[in-house]
Amino acid sequence: MKAKVKGKSKFVGGRCVNVRSGHGSKGHQLKNGKVFAIGSYESKFSVESFQDQWRSLVYDALSDLLGELRESTSESELEDRVASQIHKSRVMERFYEHVVQGPNASLVNHSTCFMCLMRAPEHALPCGHIFCTPCLKAYGTDLDRDTIAIGACPLHYDAEFRSCKIFLKPEQAGVRVLTLDG
Repeated sequence: MKAKVKGKSKFVGGRCVNVRSGHGSKGHQLKNGKVFAIGSYESKFSVESFQDQWRSLVYDALSDLLGELRESTSESELEDRVASQIHKSRVMERFYEHVVQGPNASLVNHSTCFMCLMRAPEHALPCGHIFCTPCLKAYGTDLDRDTIAIGACPLHYDAEFRSCKIFLKPEQAGVRVLTLDG
């Protein structure tokens, strides 16, 4: 990194670790905390310059996934079942790989399904993760109209998991609250 030291540009071995707000009071700092130069925040990255590349990367990734889906789907298999397996192995495994380690190991959310990140979760698995009905159906096996068996949690890779049956409420059934007045 080039840094201005007493009005002259000088190459300094190392990379500044401060975020934009940290430059005002600290200047440029190395990982060990040593200040090696005074100066404002500088970044070659900007959202505007990366926007076209980002769109291209997303488009290419989605095209690859769609191609894999077309190659992997046979006439006897349901497309959504194959898509859920591709989603699990190619997308979710990478996405959650860092979540299952460290302080986030027991990460559980009761407001968003962690598989699709779109719907409210309704069905708890023995491991504590909670999924929405469409994701549960995608990763489980239908036993009958209202029962789904799931043999592994989609978010636990190489972990012990007790298979379970999840009983779905009929679509027309509403939520009821039992009150006992005494």
